[in-house]
Amino acid sequence: MDVKLPAPIIISQDNFHNIINKNCLTINEYFQNVISNGRQTDLITIFDNYLADLLNQNSRNNDILLARILCLISQFNQLSHKLDINYKNPVNNNNKDNDLKVIIKYFECEENFRSGLKCLIQLRDSYPIGDCFISECYDRCVSALIKKSVKTGFDSILPLISNSDREIPVNQWVTAVCPARIDLFGGWTDTPPICYEIGGQVMNIAIQVNHKKPIGCRARKVENISTDLITIREFDSNKQLVSDLKLNNIEEFIDYCEPDSSGALIKSALICCQFVDLNNQTTLHQQLNANLISGLEIELWSDLPQGSGLGTSSILLSCVIAVLWMVSGKQFTKSALINAVLYTEQLLTTCGGWQDQIGGVIGGVKLGRSEAALPLKISYKKVEISKPFQSLLEKHLLLIYSGTVRLAKNLLHTVIQNWYIRDLKITDCFNNLLTNTRLCLDAFQREDLQSIGELLTKYWQMKKILATNSEPKSVSKFFNRTEPFIHGGALCGAGGGGFICVIVKQESYKQEVMSIAGQCLTTESQLYECCVDETGIEITIDNQLYNLQD
Repeated sequence: MDVKLPAPIIISQDNFHNIINKNCLTINEYFQNVISNGRQTDLITIFDNYLADLLNQNSRNNDILLARILCLISQFNQLSHKLDINYKNPVNNNNKDNDLKVIIKYFECEENFRSGLKCLIQLRDSYPIGDCFISECYDRCVSALIKKSVKTGFDSILPLISNSDREIPVNQWVTAVCPARIDLFGGWTDTPPICYEIGGQVMNIAIQVNHKKPIGCRARKVENISTDLITIREFDSNKQLVSDLKLNNIEEFIDYCEPDSSGALIKSALICCQFVDLNNQTTLHQQLNANLISGLEIELWSDLPQGSGLGTSSILLSCVIAVLWMVSGKQFTKSALINAVLYTEQLLTTCGGWQDQIGGVIGGVKLGRSEAALPLKISYKKVEISKPFQSLLEKHLLLIYSGTVRLAKNLLHTVIQNWYIRDLKITDCFNNLLTNTRLCLDAFQREDLQSIGELLTKYWQMKKILATNSEPKSVSKFFNRTEPFIHGGALCGAGGGGFICVIVKQESYKQEVMSIAGQCLTTESQLYECCVDETGIEITIDNQLYNLQD
């Protein structure tokens, strides 16, 4: 029996332009039609022509469109691999890793970006349409464009970072500690590229956990650098040493962009803060001697379980960059720190947004914003609440560890892909996030606890649209059974596990809610004490508090 193919659609540059700009046909349906009719090569030609037009222009808005087109090519390539019954694996190419390294090297240098893209197109033609390696290459190009856009914000705050008269002596510890954060509404809109395409708005609150700021880092210059130039020690929530890394060569920094590699977070921070320059031909010893005239010892810790959803990694990075700038005698602001963390996460390739560091660096309840424009501009505004309402909020707020580790690998990548496709469900969700964040702000200004709780539940429903399968069955069961006792609640962060935040209707319902948690969640679940942290990041030099300006 013959299989009836869908009627072919017109493949032309005008037709393609209408599809990506007017949503007259969903992009996935368009791609499937092209593949079913064996017209992949025709569409690739359209893509190439479209890219050529963009490359001949020099505009930041074109960079945004270019990133979207490259992401769409990657999507089309992946779909071809999945749906094309005639796809054949290429002859083994032992040079794949080297090919990818060459392209990445092009894209790491802004002035070579367009050369890198042309190199990629040439390379692509030596592989069949649908090859997974080519999809990976296109994805790396998209990441490079997003990093370039984020760097516009970082570059704009560089004048806020200057040399100070303060000199930190050798062997004197500089310590930075931060609260965690609970996101209240608007999360995901702070993520590049969304945060500069349509703008971002996030409400969150800084919290102490078990009566202290749970995230911290300290560093000191060390005089003897004849053995270990940089020592990095990491401690877990039980104060146990989990890693003790020694760095003595520039070559050991090459894996800074691999988040799972040892010390990647610190390596990326050292590169961002210009302690280390991979393009400099001098040794690590020479670079440290020029910047610090010493070696460096760094210790970092978090009292929270892994995958908490409370913004730990970005807030920890805030502490790291703060102490690095301090020991090197830099003067900086909280705004500079927030932007530096965002850019460092692009270097690290975790590609997070800006709300976590605002949540930890700035105390209390606040609204973070970014404008729908480049250069990227991030701002924040503290939301003043009365002491009686703060006390009421703390009495009704429960922070429960679900016992399930949040697994967010590839989650961000999927959300960004869906954004670039302009899936109507996704774009509507982002617009609703922005609108309802303003309602959350209004609820805090009115000090309306019930509305804050109800909006928290609404926020969680929206997060589940963006990140499907992010609610474990045990958490669904918990929310269903606690509904009579709470105004609302959500999994913190992206979801999938970590901490649950709920607002109980009456303080006396806490025990009932915890009883249900014990029945529904894993044996690892437990209640953590939490309260509003009003001061945000605290930096001390030899136990003396340093006043960091906004």
